[in-house]
Parts: sequence; structure tokens; C-alpha cells
Amino acid sequence: MHLRENADETLPIGDPEAGEPEEGTLQQAILAVLADGGAYFVQQLAQRAQQQWLTDGDRPIVSAVSPADVGDALWDLAWQGRITSDTWLPLRALTGERPPVRARPARTLRHRHQVAGWVPAWPPSPRARVDHGALAGRWSLLPRESVNPTISMLSWVENLFDRYGVVSRDVAAAEQVPGGFAAIAPMLRRMEAAGRVLRGRFVTGLGPAQFAEKSCIERLRELATAPSGEPVALSAGDPANPFGWLWPWPAHPSGIRPARRGGALVVISNGMLASYLSQSGRQLLTFFDHSATADAGLRALAASLKRESRRTFTLENIDGKPAYASPLTDGLAAVGFSRVPKGYAWYGGC
Repeated sequence: MHLRENADETLPIGDPEAGEPEEGTLQQAILAVLADGGAYFVQQLAQRAQQQWLTDGDRPIVSAVSPADVGDALWDLAWQGRITSDTWLPLRALTGERPPVRARPARTLRHRHQVAGWVPAWPPSPRARVDHGALAGRWSLLPRESVNPTISMLSWVENLFDRYGVVSRDVAAAEQVPGGFAAIAPMLRRMEAAGRVLRGRFVTGLGPAQFAEKSCIERLRELATAPSGEPVALSAGDPANPFGWLWPWPAHPSGIRPARRGGALVVISNGMLASYLSQSGRQLLTFFDHSATADAGLRALAASLKRESRRTFTLENIDGKPAYASPLTDGLAAVGFSRVPKGYAWYGGC
């Protein structure tokens, strides 16, 4: 996602006019409707786009444009960074997330602008089905102006440091930086020459060419000398979880391979993967070999599940075997799981 006020700098580098939708397409008709500077609900867009799309004189060739047709075209334009909505509901509908029950503190970024809209960075994979919630709000055109390539490149690199701390070739690939690491390498070298960042090997597995700011390096040194023993539970798709994109998933004796899917959770302890809970909640994989880590990992997992008040599931298998045969049964009961015939049930809100 991008802040609306500086989207010109942070959206993919290149000519904003490149790749214009072809004449006579629904995308082009929607852009023509939004060109007046207005914001429209999907029903209004469907009606107005019908008047623009594929006409033969005054007679429309297409008898009707459905909201589903407009929805597909809208999201295609959103992934291109051309339009935005005035609400978060479409993104929550695509990801299955519910609105937060309380405000959460936000990290201070370099670009301190008020958020007036969002722009998705790239489409999810696989692409989620468009439904009514994914079309909520008023859609409007996101004006794009030419930006100095150096300023745009600097914004891209600064954003990478904001999100990752350490920038490497793998990070550039994961972020789908246009041109890859070679495109940002000149800017990284200039920042190194100016003393803003340092080059080295700070994180194992991120390759030989790594760049980081001094404050990040000091923090890494603190963690290396006095690592935190408290595990942390995260969404498997959280950028803070490096497994499955920056790093490969560790092999599991059962042969089951985790996946970065919505609803799946991981527990990370001292930079290592401790456990993985599948999207359905029926499968738990563990990657530890002593009880202290197991108990702490289950507490972290339960704390994360308690924040999802409506989530209910039954854990049926642990490490590829029936849950009731696992040595974790006492630990599961201690953190709030209940014994049921199929395994161990978690009741959201309890």
C-alpha cells in the first residue's frame, strides 16, 4: 500500500502513462467516467460505464454492465495504481480480515502524510473472488504526475529500509522492485558513500550484499548478544515472517510443507520457526525439541488466537499424527484448548 500524497514517488518506477487500457474496454470506460474528478459507488460506475463502453452511435452494443464486470475491471485498475477507494472495506473483504476492535499504534515512517486513500502494491495470489464487500466505498481516479527518477528511486529505497531494516538482493526480489536489485544498487552505493548506510553481512541467509542503517545494526548487535527468549505469534503472511519468501520453510519430519496463507499462524522464537498452525486450524507443525520452547510457543499461539474472538476450530493433527497422541496435550489444555473426540477444540471468545 502507498500513501496517497506521495504515491507518485513510491508506485512502481516508470512512465505513468505506460500500459494505458485499450480503447473500447471496460477499464477505459471506467477511467473516462472517473476523469471528471468525482468518486462513485460501484452501482453508479456500472450505470455510467454502460454509457461509455462499446457503443455504436447512440445504441449500446452491450445491453448491461453488471457490478461483477465493473468489480473485475476496478481491481485490475487498482493493481495498476490508477484508482483508489475511500474505505478499507474492500481490502478487508479480499483478505478476510475484520475491522479492528481498538486502535493500534502505528510505526512512524519517513513520509509523515495523512492517509487519504490506499493503493495496493500488487494483487494477491491466488486472486481472491470479488464480492460485494470488495467493491464497497467510493472509487476515484488517482492522478499521477511525472517524478524525477532519482527522487522516486530514493523513496523506494527508504521505504525498503523502513520495512526491512536490512536491504539485500532477496529483499528486492520479494518486493518485486522493477529491475530487481540491480536497479537500486546505484542508490544504495550513493547512500553508503554519504555515510547514511553501511554494507556488510548482518543477517545469515540474506546473501553477501546487505545494506543497513547504523541504528538497525546496533539493534541487531543487541539481539545477538542478549536474544529475547519470548516467542512471538504472527500471521504466516506477515512481512515480519521471513519464512516462505525471504527464507525457505525448514523441512519437517512429517514431509508436510507450510504455506503463507491467510489465517495460518507461525510462532517465531529467537529468529527460528517454532511452530505453524494451518489456515483451517486442523494441523499444527512444531519445529522445537525441548519442552520449555513448546510451552512458551503454545502460550504465544494462544495469545494470538485470543485476539481473534470469533475463531473456532478443532486441532486434529500435530506433526502429522493424531493430536491426542502428541506430548503437547497438557500444554494445549493449559493454554485454553478443550479435549473433544476429534482432537483439541479452540473456542473463540473463551
